[in-house]
Amino acid sequence: MYLITDEENEATLALCQAYHRLKHLGWKDIADFEPKVDAPFLGVELDSLRPIECEYEGDIFVTLKDDDTGEDVREADLIMFRHYS
Repeated sequence: MYLITDEENEATLALCQAYHRLKHLGWKDIADFEPKVDAPFLGVELDSLRPIECEYEGDIFVTLKDDDTGEDVREADLIMFRHYS
């Protein structure tokens, strides 16, 4: 058995609960990604505070320019996704 602190155990539980909540809301694991032609989608990175709008460019996922934050296009390291429709 691994020895972890109560705080680590609580954080792991919160991560698990968030993952299952997103699955319940229709999000899928990035390993199950099926591209749609020219169709932006929402993605979640492990260190994200919110979903980000992304596109699939053949072999990589990239973020779209975020007008709210001014963040430029960059490669995205996604763990989950959801198509808009």
